[in-house]
Amino acid sequence: GSFEEELYKATVYAHETRKMFRFPICQLELLKDIEGKVNKDFIGRYENYQQDVEYILNSLGLSAKGLEQINAAKQGHYSAFYTPETQSLIAEYCRPDIEYFGYDFDQK
Repeated sequence: GSFEEELYKATVYAHETRKMFRFPICQLELLKDIEGKVNKDFIGRYENYQQDVEYILNSLGLSAKGLEQINAAKQGHYSAFYTPETQSLIAEYCRPDIEYFGYDFDQK
């Protein structure tokens, strides 16, 4: 299906039917411990993939030399993929992620 159809299934339909699709809608839930706290030393971000992988490797005493990003798409800011309707869906269903990680739909 289209991006909008998949997004609808992963949010509204999944919530109404309690079915899980390709990803849990709130990624923050995957990072919480049994007490509901995010207790991690570091959380890498996809938008900083190269530098975050280098940071992790260096933290482990491993060399990041030769690590290069290949086949990277130049697609612009993620907000360009959303319509006002899909922005509303994400704002509602992903509120914990948006607030915790400081995401917004402003073009950057």
